[in-house]
Amino acid sequence: MMHCVLPFFDGSTNELMRIQNNGNIGIGTDMPDESALMDLSSNSRGILIPRMTTDDISQIVDPADGLQVYCTDKGKLFIYVGIESKWREVCFGEEIISEGCPPTFIDDRDGKVYSSVKIGDQCWMAENLNVGDKIDVPDDQMNNSIIEKYCYNNDEINCDQYGGLYQWNEIFDGDAPSGICPGGWHIPSDDEWMILEGTVDSLYGVGNSEWLIAGGWRGYNAGLNLKSTDGWFLSNNGADLYGFTAKPCGQCYFTNFNNLNEKTWFWTSTKSSNFESFFRQMDFDENRIYRGIIYDDVANSVRCIKDGDN
Repeated sequence: MMHCVLPFFDGSTNELMRIQNNGNIGIGTDMPDESALMDLSSNSRGILIPRMTTDDISQIVDPADGLQVYCTDKGKLFIYVGIESKWREVCFGEEIISEGCPPTFIDDRDGKVYSSVKIGDQCWMAENLNVGDKIDVPDDQMNNSIIEKYCYNNDEINCDQYGGLYQWNEIFDGDAPSGICPGGWHIPSDDEWMILEGTVDSLYGVGNSEWLIAGGWRGYNAGLNLKSTDGWFLSNNGADLYGFTAKPCGQCYFTNFNNLNEKTWFWTSTKSSNFESFFRQMDFDENRIYRGIIYDDVANSVRCIKDGDN
């Protein structure tokens, strides 16, 4: 079968548009299906139909029967039904495709852009949460519907670099199980931290009894594999094999800031039997991860994990 070849450039790679002698067109494929007038092939891009506001759509003169547009202010597809002289919504089913683990996302509350990373089947923020109004120690973070944070040494620059430090009651100010995480994300539970540890540790996997002990230093090198490759005391930096990039953020222990560049602590959402809260700790001179419980008045860092299937 004869065909002519027209070059098509998409801005990054050269692709061929092939027009077969029976009149069908293939883009991204050498062999467009004969039953299709146009056959588009790609594993990384989709098709964009015209996107218009409701007002724009209403201004279309004499729309053709079957004309389709996407309405931007309604977030829906519409098709023009000529026999009715009306635009009809294209109905959607219940099933949706998961957004997966985006490399970046925006916190709609303040416009901050965060990085994220998929580790195993989980999607984690790749940096610490930094949301809320800065208050200075020794003032307590209050349960007043306003998110408040400490910055190490009461210096906003440290929040920009390391994220905020939050007391446990502040991250769960209200009834939302997600805590102060952005929409679609939540404070990880003790079990979700165990899954992360087992995924990244080179010796003890998920569900291994090493992860199920009551507390203390656990595993073999999960901490090393999650810690950032710079910034740790005495250049005892981590390997950061998974892009989690845990930095040595320190802590606010009641009214004292301590251990910047040496240690970092992360909250979980899980309470112990005596109502203290579980945390995770990483140190400059330790390859393992510490699992323990601590008072809620201590202020630690927060990493969020994405809701649902990742």
